[in-house]
Amino acid sequence: MSLSGGLGRATRLFSSWQERSSLSAHVTEWDSPAVERVCIALDSGEDPSEALRQLGSERALAGADLEATFADLDDMCSALGLVQPPVEMVRAVSSGWVDGYETTIAFRTCVDPLTGLPTAEYFSVRLGEIFARHAGWPPYAEGLSLVVAEPVATERSPHFTERMISGVRWGGHFRSANALALAVLPNATMIALVAGDAALESIETFAAHSVNVGFATDLFHVRSLAVPGELSSVRSLVARLSR
Repeated sequence: MSLSGGLGRATRLFSSWQERSSLSAHVTEWDSPAVERVCIALDSGEDPSEALRQLGSERALAGADLEATFADLDDMCSALGLVQPPVEMVRAVSSGWVDGYETTIAFRTCVDPLTGLPTAEYFSVRLGEIFARHAGWPPYAEGLSLVVAEPVATERSPHFTERMISGVRWGGHFRSANALALAVLPNATMIALVAGDAALESIETFAAHSVNVGFATDLFHVRSLAVPGELSSVRSLVARLSR
């Protein structure tokens, strides 16, 4: 069944979603069987979870990263008149994306396959590059700070989809904030190296919001630490945060 030239609510959703996706250009290969399946499920009142999982899988197989996949989901929800995607939709798309991702690429030591964030090993390399580039300390007039998001101590660890969602949001937030380096550590702690300017408190606040919004309770506690002036000391700090 093709919705591209038909009538009805499912077709209107398809067209509105397609128009938004074309303007935002997050996903290059937008139209797929899952897109139509999602539109039909939403139109009929059926549970769209399986269709959304298929959508996430198809996006990953087509080479879309999770950030682009979430942005496309935002476009769909905008076409539905929703301010943001319900958590159930995000979970379904995330689960499907992981399945698709795992079938297309092998684990790479520089990137965490779950969150798409750089690993601690790659962060250490970036630190070496930053320190080598600047002979004096601090390398920036404001100094440097390490913003840290640590899993909140509860009876359960964050679910893998929660970790994935928070990791993508962390990466998106700090890439737009021009962070110098990012990483997720083996214990699910996320870090970002930033200039320690007067806006640091605001950076912490927005970072905490980005990784916790939409969840029933806060999953991560966000704080900032001053960065020592020696490379070995910074690497030791990151090693301690990894435990």
